[in-house]
Amino acid sequence: MKELTQLSLFISRSNEIKNTRAIKNGFNTQFKIHWDKEKGFITEISQPNEEDLRSFLLLLRQFISDDEPIFLNRIYNLCYKYIDDDEIKSGLIEARKNWKHSHISCGMGVILENEIFTPEYSTDLWINGYYFHNDEEKRKKIESKLHLEQHLIRQQFLNFIISATENIFYVSDMIELAIKRDKLKI
Repeated sequence: MKELTQLSLFISRSNEIKNTRAIKNGFNTQFKIHWDKEKGFITEISQPNEEDLRSFLLLLRQFISDDEPIFLNRIYNLCYKYIDDDEIKSGLIEARKNWKHSHISCGMGVILENEIFTPEYSTDLWINGYYFHNDEEKRKKIESKLHLEQHLIRQQFLNFIISATENIFYVSDMIELAIKRDKLKI
């Protein structure tokens, strides 16, 4: 696929995500944990409607899968290559740092039985073990955890999705700004 086509497709798919019900209804998520001396830890997780989330993930997956032409890291590289605007490039450099950091931490760390669950790992478990592929090992990894642990892994996954979406929208806006300023040199 030609690089200009990739950038155009990136913007188009980004606009599709903006128009999903999950985004229009507010991609809200919240995790609460409290202790009851009789019941122990009680967790609550609020998240988007499951059907809306599945639909949303069909599009999002294209941005976070490295074999896709609109994989976010690939698009960052194209932006650096073709955008001739120091202000936009500077913003993209910061955004990419935040994107890389979100693979390691999205507001909370999770270590279960001496195993580190990064947001990237938790997302891989949910995407490949539950939503799109039936990777039995990954599904079992989720199912083997206690209720509280499953909620922690789930929240990390949702936080990563939010971070990915924010990055996608920002990059899309910067590409459109470069086009508007006639600073996209292809």
